[in-house]
Amino acid sequence: VTLTVTNTTKRVMLRLTKTDLSKSMQLKGATFLLEAVDKEGNVLTTEIAKTATTSDSGTLIFDNLKCAIRYRLTEQHPPDGYLEITEYIYFTINEDGSVNVEESYYAEAGSTAYNIVVRNVEAIPLPESGSIGTNMFYAFGLMLIALATSIYTYHLRKRRCQK
Repeated sequence: VTLTVTNTTKRVMLRLTKTDLSKSMQLKGATFLLEAVDKEGNVLTTEIAKTATTSDSGTLIFDNLKCAIRYRLTEQHPPDGYLEITEYIYFTINEDGSVNVEESYYAEAGSTAYNIVVRNVEAIPLPESGSIGTNMFYAFGLMLIALATSIYTYHLRKRRCQK
């Protein structure tokens, strides 16, 4: 009798929570691309890339992930009213559930196992340029020209009448 035992890599689920910069509000509608990468950041073609969007609760789930693999998270579409994160977020999931996030201003390991928190900066609206337009200035300029012409004509007529 031959007994064959095959070890399989532990597969886990990662919960991503999308928040504002102060972490006081969870944000819906952010779309992320998750890819397995090597040490240099090259995509591992042996692993499947995944895309997901945060729900109304500001969370999403990436499932069937391997532990001890380096992942790269890319924000493809930010939540409405927020700036897109243009830098990659690299992390590794450990078998004990902890998440090691490589140095990132926008991401950190969550307080619970298999959890990562990604923060976003709110977009600051640009001030309106222009204003009421130039038509009012043209009309005012024409009125000044008409007034100056009237005064000049009045003085010319007055001078002619005095002679």
